[in-house]
Amino acid sequence: MTQLYQLSSQQLSQQDHYDFGMRAVKSVLVMAGALKRADINQPEDAVLIRAMRDSNVPKFLKDDLPLFSALISDLFPTAIIKEVDYGDLQKQIEISLDKMKLQRVPNLITKTIQLFETFNVRFGVMLVGNTNSGKTSCYKCLEMTMSDLRRLNHQDQRYQLVASYVLNPKCISMGELYGENVQDGLASQIMREAAADETNEKKWVVFDGPVDALWIENMNTVLDDNMMLCLANGQRIKLRTQMRMLFEVQDLRVASPATVSRCGMVYLTQEDLGWLPYVQSWVETEFGPREIQLNGNIQRHICYPYLKNMSTMSSTKSEKHLRKTIGTNDTQQVVSLCNLLEAFISDKYGFKATMTADSRKRFILYAFTFGCIWSVGASIDDKHHEDMSDFFRDRFQMYSYYLDTSNELSFKHWNDKIEEFAYDPTEQFFNMLVPTVDTVRYSYIIEQLLSINKRVYLTGPTGTGKSQVLAKLLVQIQEPRSIDPVYIIFSAQTTSMVTQMTIENKLEKTRKALLTAKPGRQTCIFIDDVNMPQLEEYGAQPPIELLRLLVDKRILKFIENVTLLCCSAPPGGGRNPLTPRFTRHFNMLSLPQPAQATLFKIFFSILNGFFGQGFTDPVKKMSDTITNATIEVYIRIIKEKLPIPSKFHYTFNLRDVSKVFQGVLMVKPGLVREVDQVTRLWVHEVSRVFYDRLINDIDRDWFKELVGDLLGRQFKSRMTKDDVYGASKVLYGDILKIDSDNREYEEIKDVAKLVKILEDKLDDYNTECNSKTRLVFFGDAIDHILRISRILRQPRGNAMLIGVGGSGKQSLTRLSAYMQNQQIQSLEITKNFSIDNFQDFLKKIFQISGLQEKPLCFLFTDSQIVYESFLEDINNILNSGEVPNIWKPEEKQPLLEEVKKINARLKRPEDPDTLYKTFVESVRNQLHIVLCMSPVGDALRVRCRKFPAMVDCCTLDWFSSWPAEALVSVATKILEQETDFPQTDIPQKQLIDSLAQMCMEIHISAKDCADKFEAALKRKVYTTPKSYLDLIGLYLSSLKRKREELQLKQKRLSGGLVKLKMANEQVAGLQVTLTDLKPQLEESSIKVQAALEKVNQDSYLASQQEELVKAETEEVNKKAQDVKIIADDAQADLDVVMPELEKALKAVEQMDENEIKIVRTYNNPPQAVVMVLEALGISAKKAMIDVGSFVSSLKNYPRDNIPDKILNNLKKIISREDFVPDLIRTKAKPAADMATWCLAMNTYSIVSKKVEPKKRKVAEMMAILDQANKELAVKEAELQKVKMAVKKLQQETAEMAQKKQDLENLKLLTEARLDRAQKLISLTASEAERWARTVEELGVAIINLIGDVFLAAASISYNGPFTGPYRNELITHWTDKVKEAQIPVSEKFTLVGTLGDPLQLRDWTIHKLPSDSVSQENSILATQGYRWPLMIDPQQQANNWIKSSFQDLKLKVVKFSDPKFQSDMRLCITNGYPILIQDIEENSRSFN
Repeated sequence: MTQLYQLSSQQLSQQDHYDFGMRAVKSVLVMAGALKRADINQPEDAVLIRAMRDSNVPKFLKDDLPLFSALISDLFPTAIIKEVDYGDLQKQIEISLDKMKLQRVPNLITKTIQLFETFNVRFGVMLVGNTNSGKTSCYKCLEMTMSDLRRLNHQDQRYQLVASYVLNPKCISMGELYGENVQDGLASQIMREAAADETNEKKWVVFDGPVDALWIENMNTVLDDNMMLCLANGQRIKLRTQMRMLFEVQDLRVASPATVSRCGMVYLTQEDLGWLPYVQSWVETEFGPREIQLNGNIQRHICYPYLKNMSTMSSTKSEKHLRKTIGTNDTQQVVSLCNLLEAFISDKYGFKATMTADSRKRFILYAFTFGCIWSVGASIDDKHHEDMSDFFRDRFQMYSYYLDTSNELSFKHWNDKIEEFAYDPTEQFFNMLVPTVDTVRYSYIIEQLLSINKRVYLTGPTGTGKSQVLAKLLVQIQEPRSIDPVYIIFSAQTTSMVTQMTIENKLEKTRKALLTAKPGRQTCIFIDDVNMPQLEEYGAQPPIELLRLLVDKRILKFIENVTLLCCSAPPGGGRNPLTPRFTRHFNMLSLPQPAQATLFKIFFSILNGFFGQGFTDPVKKMSDTITNATIEVYIRIIKEKLPIPSKFHYTFNLRDVSKVFQGVLMVKPGLVREVDQVTRLWVHEVSRVFYDRLINDIDRDWFKELVGDLLGRQFKSRMTKDDVYGASKVLYGDILKIDSDNREYEEIKDVAKLVKILEDKLDDYNTECNSKTRLVFFGDAIDHILRISRILRQPRGNAMLIGVGGSGKQSLTRLSAYMQNQQIQSLEITKNFSIDNFQDFLKKIFQISGLQEKPLCFLFTDSQIVYESFLEDINNILNSGEVPNIWKPEEKQPLLEEVKKINARLKRPEDPDTLYKTFVESVRNQLHIVLCMSPVGDALRVRCRKFPAMVDCCTLDWFSSWPAEALVSVATKILEQETDFPQTDIPQKQLIDSLAQMCMEIHISAKDCADKFEAALKRKVYTTPKSYLDLIGLYLSSLKRKREELQLKQKRLSGGLVKLKMANEQVAGLQVTLTDLKPQLEESSIKVQAALEKVNQDSYLASQQEELVKAETEEVNKKAQDVKIIADDAQADLDVVMPELEKALKAVEQMDENEIKIVRTYNNPPQAVVMVLEALGISAKKAMIDVGSFVSSLKNYPRDNIPDKILNNLKKIISREDFVPDLIRTKAKPAADMATWCLAMNTYSIVSKKVEPKKRKVAEMMAILDQANKELAVKEAELQKVKMAVKKLQQETAEMAQKKQDLENLKLLTEARLDRAQKLISLTASEAERWARTVEELGVAIINLIGDVFLAAASISYNGPFTGPYRNELITHWTDKVKEAQIPVSEKFTLVGTLGDPLQLRDWTIHKLPSDSVSQENSILATQGYRWPLMIDPQQQANNWIKSSFQDLKLKVVKFSDPKFQSDMRLCITNGYPILIQDIEENSRSFN
């Protein structure tokens, strides 16, 4: 056995699914054991040989089977192996095939049995084979067979009920397949549920999709003997022996050997099955129930003679000589033919059941003829149509004819179905479709297929109108065929999840897992650019696998009444080949590149119709000339200017031809009246489409020669290429009447007027907008503004501006959009800017452009591409005007409500689909996308390949290097705006002109040096406009800084010289001053002494008077204290009775006047009332007069002046025993309150009399105290005057003393100054000469700074990437040119001498900076440039220097791979710390 496997591995063909390792040996032993147990009488060698045969034969290719049999015969020459009779199993397989309406093909039956045997010895089995080889039918047949045998209670227990679970592992992510976090995956959920079933039912988990080394590795433990699924979350699922893993794959070229060895293999081929069984089953299924005779006619007239003949043709012509746009196999072509026959042989197409036999035969033959052309020949490249026609010529008609069944059965030319094109001036250009033979015949075939719900795949070269043909067809058949179209556009970033959500959102949910079209209708999902999704690491395309699962198994949930319609260009240029397992489900149609006559008809019809709208006759006659010339330009450029990596965007197609005519259609009849005018218009438009895309002068000169040749040959014009591309080049735009309501697209001949308008609009823009823009309107800048404006004024006009940084793409776009009255929107990238943030921004601009119908310019740069999916959304917008699934249901409904106003104006239905379509159209018409991209590196090339709409749906404008004129203009304007420019002997204007010329010279010479550098060392150096602007800006800032630095030094030395001169002059003055100070000091001393004596005398008198006042103050204070004691004693007596008095007054306030009035009702008032009133001194009758006045009198009674008579009467009455308030209250409540008041008044009067003497005493004492205070105040005032006089005298004395001291200090200071001045003069006598010489040298250096700093700025801006020899060459060249231009410059210029600081360089040298001149220059380049330095440092010299020099400044050293990279960057940016990023890769785009 080991010898057999060794020989097999050596002599058999090498296939990915072959394995002859130990696991294969084990499977042989397992099978041998089973065979031996089934028949213990068999010889062991026979058992082993049969096991080796049965376990290996299923996986062998047809060519390897004879060799394997020969190996067995050689190794076991005497062994005789009987053929196995599978009996019931084989019979039941045949029955199952009948149930499945399939043919009993022996090879398929054999493969089904082999699958059964392999399942018995392997837990995992792979069905391997190309598409249409019967893999699915094989396992489905075995599934039905085993289940039916179990239902029949077969005695063999290997036959059990089978349940299969199908999934495609490549249409979902790994997390969705196996689960992540707490969420279960699809595969793990299926296996968990199957493992939980304890019955004997077989569970097959079918993985229908590509097997690669990624997802299948997680299945290794499942395919091993332990049958354990290990999940990422730590869970383990033990699988049962009743389960099996089945993999349905096309090949195993990317599967690991470990996976191959763990699985049993059953290999199926399409050749073994063939296409005839399909045709037989199709005939029986489609026509069998209808009529036996029809079935027989088809079998007799089609299946046998013609299809066999067709197979011969396919294998000889198609495969060997005829190139297919997208590959197909024989079975797919036959299926496509059968689909067409199903459409043709029907009542709708004209086939009647009442036909005679001959008529049926004739109809079938004609239908087969027509169908064969559009199935077998439909996928052939248009270059081989003639070869295909040669095969059909003697048998059938060819591509130019169609089968007409309207009257008499016959073939007619497709021209008979073409409708005449009528130009509609109100129709937008992109909606115009001129019917041609291609559009008519392909639309016709596709419509027939869609009528029977067959899938169609339309392919063909880019720009042939595939999408437009299909879109218009869907609109035309939408109502007649009850079809609802759904439009999806794929890109390189399309994911399976987005695809699934898009499809599900467009369908209606009728049950929990059933999605379908609207009732009574069919949904057609049109997928454009279906082959754009990028390949995964192992070649799979998840969105395609999802679609294949949908059309193959129809288990994407459950979807009904849905048809797929796909469209794409052939593979290549970013488009990927699709798996044949997907494409085999489609009728493949290849739309050819239109012939030149077809192109002429299309564009001539449009242009001739346009010129018929009021243009002059000479202009009308130019329609054919313009059309022929444009087509010739297109044909020549696609043949001679092919795309290469550096010219990746040279992918010209018919869209570009359309853009030429779209530009011509922008003019008005009154502005183009002569032939020369329309000729110049054509030159302008063809240049804007083709010329602007060219990247170098060689290609541009070629294009100019082509246009010049066409002007003479086609237009018969005297104009030459110099007339249209020279000084008076053709310019068109709508800017001349920019403030007019009726702006017209016209030729611009007055460039000076144009520049004035642009300058005015720039001023307006800077006034109205926050961001200020400075522009110089040189020739190229004007050209770009006109180009961008032309694009923005066109409906659905989008642009891609390609140029290096600093070219002015954004600035010119903003100005152009402003002049077109368009709102400008651009992204503001913030921290954690996500895809959701980007889509929210898109929603915002959609609402502005779609709902408000305001023209809007969306400016998007490559620096804003945070995620590549941003470009996917933009690709979708460019293609269709929308982003799939961007609107949530709760957002979409209010959106549609607002669209109703626009929809009503257009008089359209108000169903949701139409409303959304109106919104999308409004967005496409109003939104203009301008992409600003850099050609540096491979990023743009890769992106354009991934997202073809960036090229196909945009007008390209290549920003070339600035010409010399532009460089000089920019430099001159910037230098002239500098207000602090140095003054020299050279006139300022002459100096500025010379510097501007030198700026240009430096930029151009650096570019030339970069070309030589690249040619020699293969290292690319970019000299961009940004470098040029940095040169000028760095020069001006460095010049200002260095001038200030040197002027400061000069000023200090000049000041020193002045000080020395002043010192000599001041010495004599100091001596005179010293002599004058002596008499002043003597006089001042006498005055100070007299003043001191006077102060002492007055101070003594003041102190005596102060003692007297102090004694008198103490006496007054004592009297005040006595008064306070008596007053407090009187107040204490009053405080005792005041609560009782206040209580009585409160009771009086609360007396009810109504109760008092009750007394009136008494004829004889109670005695208590009478008693109380007597105490009050009034009668009852008097009390009744005015109750209110009575109560008020009690409240305001003068209690301090109660007469003695009244008090005596009161005391007499209240002394009675019954004068008790509580007792009186029982008789009359008001009387009780009055009694309380009386008692209170009595008490208060007693106390008041006691206190009265005290009050009088207090008053007398207060009068005495007041008099004493007055006398005291007079004395205090006198004392204050004395003190003020003393204080004033003291201040005068102090001033005199200070003046005396100042004179003494001045004397000392003068003496010290005199001494120091004499020393300074003697010590600096020799330095004065040197300082004077240095001042003179600095003056010369300041003048030479103009040239020195200029060369230094040039070195910093351009020399960094170059090595030493190239730097020296540039410096020498620049220095010579500067001297020629008479710009002041030092004789020996060095970068270190001009900008270097010796102390700083010394410090850097200490911190590991090499001391050579190149390293010192590099240190200045790294520290004094405008940009962050990117250092190429193979020897780690710069790395060590930076780490050592900047460590005290909290330098942070990071790498991109560091986990804390972002947090470290944030910390350094926030706090201003330096940061060193190490190990930058060469392809890091942000650092280029």
